[in-house]
Amino acid sequence: MNHLLRLSLWIEQKCSHPASALWATLLLLLWAAGGFALGWNDGWIAVGTFLISVPPYMLMFFLMVAEARAHQESKQREAIAEQRDRALHAKIDSLILAIDKADNRLVGIERREEVERIG
Repeated sequence: MNHLLRLSLWIEQKCSHPASALWATLLLLLWAAGGFALGWNDGWIAVGTFLISVPPYMLMFFLMVAEARAHQESKQREAIAEQRDRALHAKIDSLILAIDKADNRLVGIERREEVERIG
């Protein structure tokens, strides 16, 4: 697993925790209190602007990487489940065909159209 993905998953885990909103609020209050104490000079305003603009973009990027990874893993799990379903249907079809008194009309029913199944 590459470093960017690991970092993205770690950030997603930490930022999705309910306490992260509390920490963000606390950080904002500390910044505001410090600004009030220092008289809101230009440097202090620049720090606030940075804290308000850059980290949300970075957070969005990291969350998008983690979401893309989760989507890819989900698609892989669906493909594996579909393979298992096909194997199971093939086994059941072979069992139906092996029994002499079985109704062979049901063999392969999962591959037929809906209209064909009803009729």
